Amino acid sequence: MDRRYLLETGPVVVGFNYQYGHDAGSTTVRGARTADLWSVGALYTIAPGLTTAIEYLNSSLSNETGVTTPVGTPNGNVDLFLWKTQVTF
Repeated sequence: MDRRYLLETGPVVVGFNYQYGHDAGSTTVRGARTADLWSVGALYTIAPGLTTAIEYLNSSLSNETGVTTPVGTPNGNVDLFLWKTQVTF
């Protein structure tokens, strides 16, 4: 499932994205796996060809209870903050 929303007003663009994934496992790793990812961000046009943007992203990955691999239980949560400035000419 994938949902994206975008709002643009003047020099500001605000966006939101949500994605969800689920599978039943594979022949080499037993158990179901799920993934949730969502992000929200804003972009501001400072001048023609000059923009700055900030984004927050959250990712949550999980496996069925009791699933282990040689490197441990493959579960995890990630929080990312991104800031970028772009110059185009």
